[in-house]
Amino acid sequence: MQDRRQNAAWRLDRPQESDWAAAARLERAANLSPWGEVAYRRAAAHGLALVARTADGEVCGFIIGHIAGDTLEVDNLAVAAEWRRRGVGTALMAALGAQARARGARRVTLEVRASNIAAQRFYERCGLRVVGQRGAYYREPVEDALVMSGPLDGGQT
Repeated sequence: MQDRRQNAAWRLDRPQESDWAAAARLERAANLSPWGEVAYRRAAAHGLALVARTADGEVCGFIIGHIAGDTLEVDNLAVAAEWRRRGVGTALMAALGAQARARGARRVTLEVRASNIAAQRFYERCGLRVVGQRGAYYREPVEDALVMSGPLDGGQT
């Protein structure tokens, strides 16, 4: 599936098997909690996933999540540093949200490192708010997570 949310420099697409190695590299570069290529493959097989590709086909971002009840749970989102602030992350969130809405989801939730202020601001722009905290949620390094949640449509549910 190619998404309308694209520009000449990048596009959204369904991930191919070979894309998960690139996702694992993005994960390491973004200092996300390590999942790795195998875990991404398994999660994508049972959930929702999209990649952002550059005009030459390289993966410059990805998002992966799953639906629990009426909630889209975003498991991981990463965008290559040189592609940030170009709409890639926003498009990934919006497109995954649209897929989840089509499957009956009404809300979105995720965890973010308490120290990751840039990501928190990004998710706030996506309509999410802090609704809780999980102590020592992350490993490598150990850190609390803020739980952020909001309606998929950006309005009230």
